[in-house]
Amino acid sequence: MVSFILSPTARTYAKDIPIVSMAVDWFEELLIEYKGIETAEKNNYKPFKPHSFSAGNYELEMDHLFLEDEQLFFTLLVKGGDIADSVYKEESGMLMMDNYPEINIESESFARNPNSVEGAGASMGIQRISGKYYIMAKYTLYIDPNTVHEFIKNDGNTLSFSVEIDGNKANVDIPLSNTKIQLGKHFVQNEKIELQNSEAPFTVQKLVVYPTRMELELTGGSQDAFLKMVSNIYLQDEKGNKYSLRVLQVNSDSYKLESLSTIYFDEKVKELTLNDGINKGVQLNITEE
Repeated sequence: MVSFILSPTARTYAKDIPIVSMAVDWFEELLIEYKGIETAEKNNYKPFKPHSFSAGNYELEMDHLFLEDEQLFFTLLVKGGDIADSVYKEESGMLMMDNYPEINIESESFARNPNSVEGAGASMGIQRISGKYYIMAKYTLYIDPNTVHEFIKNDGNTLSFSVEIDGNKANVDIPLSNTKIQLGKHFVQNEKIELQNSEAPFTVQKLVVYPTRMELELTGGSQDAFLKMVSNIYLQDEKGNKYSLRVLQVNSDSYKLESLSTIYFDEKVKELTLNDGINKGVQLNITEE
């Protein structure tokens, strides 16, 4: 089974967020970071509906599920159990817990080929909402693209999970909504970036524009030159809008960068440049898939 256990990163949120039902607007702060998810949902792209369920004395809700070429992203909201008794406030005002519950999520939809799952990431924090304490977590599961395409082609109507929290288990099936899953738009580049005082140039290999993010792949250069450049690198469209990039992956001869914003739904964007803060922007191809 594909399984990963949270190593919680404690984080708190600036204010209480009023809710009508469980997990309506609590994602507000995370959407500031992941603008692409907000953009997708504003464009009525939400392929999977929120799903509430129970495991022992815990109530949980999975939401913001987006399956793309090589990753599955979702959020989890948890209340009940011993959460309220374990929460305390530091002098800084940050909410902490004595003991986070152990949360183990198995992705049964991709369990038939566990070697296709290339990693996972998760973080969690505590929030007090309407007098109650919640654990809020975000997950990213990295999957081989061929496995994702196979899943969508053959049986992509339901995402299935096995969730265990402090020994309490629940099976979760989340059906596909009426919104068809949209995969990334792949654009081949093969453009050079010449850096000052660098022996070898970088080559921009490809740009992938997803409904919730953008991913850029570079090769060549050197890691030293990359590290010097990366703090200044960003994408910019012809209207002057900037899309910051963060490091996603560094290998010996290739580098992946990710923007948490996207131009996927903006048909008015016709030009996109890659800027390193030194050279004139490199014009990227966003017209030929």
